[in-house]
Amino acid sequence: MADFVSLNEFVDRVGAAQPGQFVDAIRAALRAADLPPIVASKLSKVDRGITAIEEAVQGIKSGEFEPEFARMKAFILKRYEKARSRHTFLDAGGNFVDCIGYEEQQTAISARAAGHALLAGPPPAAGFVEPPPTSGRSSFLDVVPVEPPLSRGETDPFGNVVAAPGGTVPVRRVTLAQLARLGRFSRFFEKAAAPLVAAPEPALGPGVDGFVHRHAGAQAETVSGGYVGCTTYLNLWGRDPAPGTMNLSQCWIMGLSPAGGYPDTVESGWMVQPGMYGGMKLPVLFVYFNPDGYGTRSPRGASRSGYGVNQFGEGFITFPDPEYVVNAAAGGFDSLSTPGGPQKGFYTQWQRDDKGNWILYCGPAKTALKGVGYFPAHLYAPTFLANSAEVLQFGGEVAAQAPEPGTGPMGSGVAPSDPAADGFGTVAFQKEISVQTAIGKPMSYTTLIQFETNFSDRGIADPYRSLAGSSTNSAWGSYVFFGGPDGPL
Repeated sequence: MADFVSLNEFVDRVGAAQPGQFVDAIRAALRAADLPPIVASKLSKVDRGITAIEEAVQGIKSGEFEPEFARMKAFILKRYEKARSRHTFLDAGGNFVDCIGYEEQQTAISARAAGHALLAGPPPAAGFVEPPPTSGRSSFLDVVPVEPPLSRGETDPFGNVVAAPGGTVPVRRVTLAQLARLGRFSRFFEKAAAPLVAAPEPALGPGVDGFVHRHAGAQAETVSGGYVGCTTYLNLWGRDPAPGTMNLSQCWIMGLSPAGGYPDTVESGWMVQPGMYGGMKLPVLFVYFNPDGYGTRSPRGASRSGYGVNQFGEGFITFPDPEYVVNAAAGGFDSLSTPGGPQKGFYTQWQRDDKGNWILYCGPAKTALKGVGYFPAHLYAPTFLANSAEVLQFGGEVAAQAPEPGTGPMGSGVAPSDPAADGFGTVAFQKEISVQTAIGKPMSYTTLIQFETNFSDRGIADPYRSLAGSSTNSAWGSYVFFGGPDGPL
């Protein structure tokens, strides 16, 4: 186990760090990431490390190392420039989490500099229009809520309570070693585009982040005026994504550009991504934002997207006294669904308020949803998601990069079959999917249209499948099953 390092000591170490300490890690990551696809597809993992291959690598020059390191170092020092830790604990992935003041968050400082007045707290979570529990899906195994990670009274290996003291917000500590392993500074903030249509989605090549992404899920039917909120229950699986890099279950809230192209998005759910969380294979609550079409419409010349925070310090503002830590393994979702056993999970809800802020709520029950944080309206202004969302999608995603042979398992690693045998108890799902069409209006179940990556042009069966349905049973409602064992790049 690593030694306990206070936030002050950590910042001092970052300030004194030199490029030579991280050049090897940056070089190795750049070599792996920047191989031309035609070369990478022919190489084994061993081959990728040999010196001769560097002659075939595009974009790696000796002069790149120090600038990349400088960007990483500057970002971390800026992130903690005004932060003072009131409490620090270690999460399940071995990452430190620092509990700081609400206004000391890098994202809060950036928002205030842009003229945004911080919210004092979240408005109440939305209510629901519940159909009478008269029919549909009466035979299913137990669905067990998972208690919020910061309310369990757990302690870390150092004896520190895994909780945020009153008035503070928990922030995962980002280190130089984590960033160096990615090679390029920008990769810490990247995630490829959401599926744009309700199936079949073609099996395309690499996305804007250089990774091949696959999807399976369901899309809410289109409504006039768009959406201002949604709720879903996600059951939790800890399936290792190898040979892929990520395995996740999420919702996509999309604002479409009148000019076409990639949408703007608010995204959240659970994610298993060992490369980002110290090798940990437990699911983590993540939030992601994309206010510029994944960088294709960025006014700054670089993508403003990011996992909670982007490279300019903008992003998700956590409320004081939360029960969850975003983008961290704090407490971990270590209580997982089991094949043939209880299906464990949690609820998420997004609401747009009357000022255009997108607010996230989480909880073990629809009646116990509490505000976690929000994306301020100015990130999306003046169009797209500052007004409403045209598209809501729910389901799974996986990703990988050549020369890996495939994108890995999605969800539980088991695909749904048909309405008569959908695989409850073995397949990943989201249920009680509800939508909100006006601010202050209750959430209600919706009609869903399933989608999945289509491999028919390759002459093979679709490895990732989805199955959407609806029930008048108030404990199930609108739902989607999704997943599969593996798929080719």
